Amino acid sequence: KLPLIRVRVSLHRFESVLGQQALIEAGWTIASGSDPARRASCDSRVDVRVGAGFEALAEGHQRALAMLAERIGRGIEALNAGRASSVCSAADGG
Repeated sequence: KLPLIRVRVSLHRFESVLGQQALIEAGWTIASGSDPARRASCDSRVDVRVGAGFEALAEGHQRALAMLAERIGRGIEALNAGRASSVCSAADGG
């Protein structure tokens, strides 16, 4: 049985610059469903360079959202491993 994890994401910035970047800044909190005291809150900034055109910009935002999801996933793994104090650094790949 998989553990229940609650995830809350708050997008602070979702910025598009055509031909330059897709930027996402978000705060997120993860908490154990069985032990709400076991939780962590982190902030992430994902900046993806994009090529020319709207399609490239949309693809850049897709990549940025996928990168944010990967960070949250790494944070959940750290939380489940009992490393709540290192969730944010684990999420950023540290």
